[in-house]
Amino acid sequence: FRKGVCGLYKTLNIENIVPTHGASGANHHVFYSLISPGDRVVSIMPTYQQLYSIPESLGAKVKICRLREENGFLPDLAELKSLVDGKTKLICINNPNNPTGVLMDGALLRSVAEIAAGCGAWVLCDEAYRGLNHTQYGENFAPAMADLYEKGVSVSSMSKVFSMAGVRLGWLATRDEQVLRACLSHRDYNMISCGMLDEQIAALALAHGDVLLKRNQ
Repeated sequence: FRKGVCGLYKTLNIENIVPTHGASGANHHVFYSLISPGDRVVSIMPTYQQLYSIPESLGAKVKICRLREENGFLPDLAELKSLVDGKTKLICINNPNNPTGVLMDGALLRSVAEIAAGCGAWVLCDEAYRGLNHTQYGENFAPAMADLYEKGVSVSSMSKVFSMAGVRLGWLATRDEQVLRACLSHRDYNMISCGMLDEQIAALALAHGDVLLKRNQ
């Protein structure tokens, strides 16, 4: 399963993939593992509600970067930069965006990563719909934050692009050793493991991901 997930990225190996119970489980797991009361988090809005509600529920101070129609529902980089400071721990984005469907290109994603690097923050990018707006499996997917930024965390699942919500499998992908250590440690307490049969089914699906993607588009 993890080998199949690696085929969706350009710089990752199986040690960079942490299986979870869906993308919602992955998002929760990242927040649970990295965020403490008083931490500062910046999130776009509108987006999947987890990205701002969960860190807020954990006691983080959340600032919102609003996506506006006049800007094509893309984040205003100047506004985003004004919301971060030296104490910002995490920036949350969503690509392609839920609910607008707008896609951030590689240049914009790199700019977000540069803003995060300027204050030492991680970037969590919910990429649950990544691939549905591209025609070639793997190669022409929108860039993944985990590939673009050393402190980037990409989250996705089998539910949307592959239409397999029933297996309840997702993952978080990152090259950041601190994130991996924290998430694997917490995983022992709140997940233990995902279903082995689910992972076998998902591995088979990912081996034929091009066929599934063509159908689902």
